[in-house]
Amino acid sequence: MKRVYLFLVMMASMLFITSCQQTLENPSFADDEVTFTVTLPSSLQTKAVSDGLSATELTYAVYNVPAAGETATEYTQLRGTATFPAGSLTTTITVKFVKGNHYQMVFWAQSPQAADNGVYNISDLRAVKVNYANAKSNDEYRDAFYAYVEPFQVTQSFTQEVTLHRPFAQINFGTSDLAYAASAGFDLASTQSKVLIASQVATTLNTFDGTVADPVEQVVFDFANIPAEKILNLDRTGDLEIDGRDNKKTGGRAIRNLLLVLAILLLVVEWIVYIFQVNSNKKKQFLVVRLLVLLVIILAMSGISISKKQKKSETIFLVDVSDSMSGNVSELEDYLRKVVSEMPEKNAAGIVVFGKDTAVDQFLTDKKIFTEFTTEPVTLATNIEK
Repeated sequence: MKRVYLFLVMMASMLFITSCQQTLENPSFADDEVTFTVTLPSSLQTKAVSDGLSATELTYAVYNVPAAGETATEYTQLRGTATFPAGSLTTTITVKFVKGNHYQMVFWAQSPQAADNGVYNISDLRAVKVNYANAKSNDEYRDAFYAYVEPFQVTQSFTQEVTLHRPFAQINFGTSDLAYAASAGFDLASTQSKVLIASQVATTLNTFDGTVADPVEQVVFDFANIPAEKILNLDRTGDLEIDGRDNKKTGGRAIRNLLLVLAILLLVVEWIVYIFQVNSNKKKQFLVVRLLVLLVIILAMSGISISKKQKKSETIFLVDVSDSMSGNVSELEDYLRKVVSEMPEKNAAGIVVFGKDTAVDQFLTDKKIFTEFTTEPVTLATNIEK
């Protein structure tokens, strides 16, 4: 699985931060206190991938509300920072303001590693700049979150809730055949991933309106170890879950269980009735039948299943042969030769190569033969979407 983070026009996800409190040290400047309560939805905490726990340093800035055509100015004496210990879904920050004035604010959270390596330039929180130099795939420490608080007037002390969002697209590449790859001799321990984004990648985020600017032609997320977290999971009944959310209609399993419980209760009532009404010669027969029905229902409720080995499977190998992978083509061909030759009988395999575009190198066939790549797409870039 690969992960990369890029600025998008639309922002998503939410921040993990914890409790702390900070106030302005100059009380003569302030008349009223405003407490900002920042919360993290539980859905972010339950995700196995990118749970936001690395973003432990919070910075916030306060700006005036300018007249039309003018630029907002930061009240530098009101800028604050805080460090969040792990374990809490909420943080409260108290700031003292001059009564009657109008303000707007920006919150930004990032990891200490991102701060130390200059990943983000937050000297002006109105326009956060990202530095993609030395970026690596699967780097949790590039994760960050922000929120913009629209203009408000301070007439008295009050509390306001703030929800922070991840200003990135998180791209996950998942696979379900790692065990098979390992059995075929693929070295998972030393496997790394690299991603090249050949597109207009923004480097500046306007936190006031969420727009992005200053694009570069391409960004490379260099080789890094592949994380072990799962992004796709199967529950005990074989139903697909993504980020812990069942892909079936909500409440379906609960209704099934309720109906099964009602069926059991009806069987119990019927059994009691037959004990008192049926003659002794047939009591044992009815008892055995009802116990068998009861057993079947209990097994259904427990989600028991029978694994059936598939007689035939079809596998499509999707292979990146772009310029960034030119030094690994021989290793890829060796791997495919070995895997294809060891596939079970009747199984079919096909090979698709891609770069900037795609090409079918081998159509589905049950012949256990592969020698080398015979087709070549445009290799100047990688575009897996096509």
